[in-house]
Amino acid sequence: MKNQMKGNNGITLIALVITIIVLLILAGVTIATLTGDNGLLQKATNAKEANEEATALEKIKVEVVGSYGLDGKIDKEQLNKNLKKINGLTYKDSEIDLNDDTKKITTFPATVILSGKAFIIFENGNVDKTAWISNDDGSYTNVETGQNLSVGDTVKYETILNKEENAVDGEKLAQLRTDLQNYSGHSSSTENANIDRDNLTWKFLDVKDGQIRLISALPSSKKIYLWGYSGYNNAVYLIDEACSTLYGSNKGTSKNIKIEDIEEKINKTQFDYTHYVSENSNIIYGGTKEFNFTKNCSNIYTSEIGCKAINGNTNIGTLDLSEQDNLVSGNYSRVNQILTTQTSWSKEMALQDYISSNYYNIFHINGSSYWISSRCVNISTVNSWYSVFRVSSKSVKSQIMQRLNDDPSGDLLGIRPVVTLNSDVQLESDGTNTWKIK
Repeated sequence: MKNQMKGNNGITLIALVITIIVLLILAGVTIATLTGDNGLLQKATNAKEANEEATALEKIKVEVVGSYGLDGKIDKEQLNKNLKKINGLTYKDSEIDLNDDTKKITTFPATVILSGKAFIIFENGNVDKTAWISNDDGSYTNVETGQNLSVGDTVKYETILNKEENAVDGEKLAQLRTDLQNYSGHSSSTENANIDRDNLTWKFLDVKDGQIRLISALPSSKKIYLWGYSGYNNAVYLIDEACSTLYGSNKGTSKNIKIEDIEEKINKTQFDYTHYVSENSNIIYGGTKEFNFTKNCSNIYTSEIGCKAINGNTNIGTLDLSEQDNLVSGNYSRVNQILTTQTSWSKEMALQDYISSNYYNIFHINGSSYWISSRCVNISTVNSWYSVFRVSSKSVKSQIMQRLNDDPSGDLLGIRPVVTLNSDVQLESDGTNTWKIK
């Protein structure tokens, strides 16, 4: 009997241990199911946030749709009235005030906040979610994390470029070199023939359409030679092709800095580039002049927005001066009459000319010159000059490529790549002004 009881006690103890172990395993499985990045609790939280975001986005879209005028464009006054109906919506840290231009939407794109989420309203009526809002002083705040990014902060994008999967594509590099030789106007340039990636470091520039943009801390030491008609015709394409080939990655795309990137950062109360007057003709920026004699017209210029008339054909130019999708063959055509627009401006810039002195420090590196991939035209009393924008140390100016009187010129300059990070890319701070890409 005693032996039988001992045996029963032993069996009971083992069963208890096994039961405890099973319960611990089940508890662990349950906890893992409920918690963690993929747990039920996190999924429920994510679903709740996604629903709040979708609801907020839908509310804004409804009011934007109801803000179109008879001309098919967004009526800003009506937009402000409609957005004011949404409880909890803020613009620049306050509710919209219809009587205060500093607290209502006057320009696009505009960022509003609802339910702790930020949304960008574009001029065409599109509405997209964003994480970053501008503080109008060269800094941006992430509405979800509270992180602050300031222009000039270091971002370790070079670590992304150094990864094997982001090595320069050999075929694209060969094509770039071929294009530079054939379309730059300087086929004998050894620099064009040997262009390659520099080991650049990177700075935070801004947030554009909800996406973080970086700029190289310095211009590239590898340079591009542009010359004459062909250099003008293909400057934008070639410079951007170089940036895309050499500095694009699986984390973002790259183009060169544009004149609009600089113009957007100008403090208009201190200096308004649209008031620039040509020194040679007293024609204001945006003004036109007609030439009624037979001259050479750059092949791309007949497509540009600055070209108003050629041989009696009017309003023919639509191509943005900072964009070009295809290479242009040939140099020029002969025209008997041309109405051209002053699209160039120049100035030795000062700290106060920018909304933040950090932009001055980024754009104007003492002694450094580089291409801006934007075309422009200078007008004099008897001539017009096809040019490409450039930065020369402290100045923004234009580099003349070709005059109407067949006097070609050009220059050898570095490039200044701007990288637009993919919308899903996140940055992680090291606690200082340095960020790594996650």
